[in-house]
Amino acid sequence: MVNEKTPGKQRTHPIPPYDLYLIDADGTLLDFEAGEAAALDTTFRQFGLPVDTMDSYRRINAGLWRRLAEGTISRERLFSSRFGLFARAHGIALDSLQVNRFFLEQLSHQAQHMPGAEAMLQALSSRAKVAVVTNGVSFAQKERFRRAGFLPYIRHLVVSEDVGAEKPAALIFERALALCGHADKTTVLMVGDELATDIAGANAFGIASCLYDPAGKHPQHQAAYRISSLQELV
Repeated sequence: MVNEKTPGKQRTHPIPPYDLYLIDADGTLLDFEAGEAAALDTTFRQFGLPVDTMDSYRRINAGLWRRLAEGTISRERLFSSRFGLFARAHGIALDSLQVNRFFLEQLSHQAQHMPGAEAMLQALSSRAKVAVVTNGVSFAQKERFRRAGFLPYIRHLVVSEDVGAEKPAALIFERALALCGHADKTTVLMVGDELATDIAGANAFGIASCLYDPAGKHPQHQAAYRISSLQELV
């Protein structure tokens, strides 16, 4: 585990225990890349879309999610337009809302674990409160966590759609602490893999942050801690 508050000065330092752990879902507990790939494969086959254009859809979708985090596009606009923008880019005729609904249903079936996720949740939940804070569609995220078998370890699953705010907005962190009956920010740690949403949001809200970076993609960051494996939390 690396403590790297000051860029360039790295030192090994154990993470102290916290009373409440807020943990991101996709890319931290659930393998979103694997789940998305499976859901997209089924969706593209169902609607006869060319498989070699799948990466184009991913780029369009990623750009829209960045805009959502920045507050320059609404959730409704994202979901209504992403397959439409993709179709127009490739001269394909389709009902973008129908395709989006089908894709989300397929995604809700995907519950692939990130390495060590269940063991980490089991260990942390035995000594502290654990809640999940995730951007996404409520029914899909809740079904994925049910299928993953993670719900027994989690006090609350806080989904942006239910809150009406996306990470990094303060409101979603406020809701998580309120649901957990936890007011002391000094004893809360946010763990996630995204700098712009998980880390920036936690830092702005005034709680400690831990970057989960298994591939070592972010040597420079503003998190209090950086880990390469979930086991380092315990």
